[in-house]
Amino acid sequence: MKPLSRRKFLTGSATSLAAAGLSTSFSNHAWAQSRGANDDIRIGIVGVGWKGGDQIKVFNELKGCRIVALCDVDQLHLDEEVENFKKRHQQVKTYRDIRNLLDDKEVDAIVISTPNHWHALITIWACQAGKDVYVEKPVCHDIWEGQRMLEAEKKYGRIIQGGTQNRSNDAFKEGLEYLRGGDLGKILWIHGIDYKYRKSLGKARGPQRIPPTVDYDLFQGPARMQPLNRLKLHYDWHWMWETGNGDIGNIAAHTIDNLRHIMGDDRQPDRVMSLGGRFVYDDDGETPNELLACFDYGGLPAFSEIRNIPHKPGVDYMDNLRDSRESCIVQCEEGYMNLGTGGTAYSNDGKRIKGFHGNGVKEHAANFIKAVRHQDSSLLNCPLKVAVQAGELFHMANLSHRSGFPASLKGIRDRIGGSEAGKAAIESIRGNLTRNGVDLDQDQLTLGSWMSLEDQGTRLKVHNPESQLVAQALFKPRHYRKPFVVPKKV
Repeated sequence: MKPLSRRKFLTGSATSLAAAGLSTSFSNHAWAQSRGANDDIRIGIVGVGWKGGDQIKVFNELKGCRIVALCDVDQLHLDEEVENFKKRHQQVKTYRDIRNLLDDKEVDAIVISTPNHWHALITIWACQAGKDVYVEKPVCHDIWEGQRMLEAEKKYGRIIQGGTQNRSNDAFKEGLEYLRGGDLGKILWIHGIDYKYRKSLGKARGPQRIPPTVDYDLFQGPARMQPLNRLKLHYDWHWMWETGNGDIGNIAAHTIDNLRHIMGDDRQPDRVMSLGGRFVYDDDGETPNELLACFDYGGLPAFSEIRNIPHKPGVDYMDNLRDSRESCIVQCEEGYMNLGTGGTAYSNDGKRIKGFHGNGVKEHAANFIKAVRHQDSSLLNCPLKVAVQAGELFHMANLSHRSGFPASLKGIRDRIGGSEAGKAAIESIRGNLTRNGVDLDQDQLTLGSWMSLEDQGTRLKVHNPESQLVAQALFKPRHYRKPFVVPKKV
């Protein structure tokens, strides 16, 4: 019998143990190599579609790193990027299966831009394989997975950066410093908004054909194997609970991290609840296209709102709040700030006081490379714990929604309309839906229960007994499909 090579042995062992739900036996330094000051950090990009394509551009322009491998379940995506590499006279290896890429000793770190349901498992496998990780938001598909990722980070001593780029944005930092300087006085309320127009997904009439270039088994990975019951395979996975988290965990992941950064990373809200639903479109989407997440910071009203429905029928422009569609509006005693990728401070009568401009995308990637080079996680601007804790806020908002019940506007106002900010938020939602032909007496909003996390994020407290059963069932580990199992012990 021909003896197994070390690579084949390790790959086979990792796959077998993962199938059994056990951690692999990779040493946390087994494949890690010390990097000299002049050596390139060798990067593998995992998921090279829309977001992954952006990451290729960013990391390809950074000094001190080199993209050496690409991985995607869609051969079409790989072929397109290989052509781009050829045009730049660069060589790159390609993989369909992430397990094969992780077996490559010439890869030091990976960048994950896959659908959300893959983030935790790939991160854990990468830690076990001795590789560092940059993982796009949301870093985890649910709260339980975030805890497993933190355990893997600690056990294997890896460097893990969360992909909320404002953590490396000098403009945001300057705006936050100005806000905390007190010139605008005490914060009265915060309303994070992400008003982004999304067209209807359409309605599939039965299972759809899988594109021939796609390995659908690998695409589904940890999710249930089921027919494709939407018209478009790529990107529209965001609006399906099995694979995505809706826009509250997509574009609003940035805004919620900004909100949390403003409030301070050393504190979480006392409780979280949500209000919303999926309206106007009769399509295959499952997640809300209107959702208001409410965060109780000891009486200080704080909200994050996603809205995908346009201002009115027949147009593709959106509503705005204080002339903004994607930012945190921070109302203070002596004025307010519009704080997002950049920021502007205003007096209460709308006079512009000071502006901040910048973009942290490239800087965030460079920060990751620096931390990897020095093998020092304290250098990270968005360490995994920060990203996981930000995720807990929108994951609880989704849990609140999915275990909630239809409610009248009066019931909603009684529950969350105590502050002027709360009343204004409810009225804005009502106005948008009414303009779009929604009768809220017939098609009511879903009002969720207040929820909170206890025991360092390991236990969910549901404040409404009627929502308890559903919320707790959704909080438990999902039923993973072998061999794509997020292990209980990493």
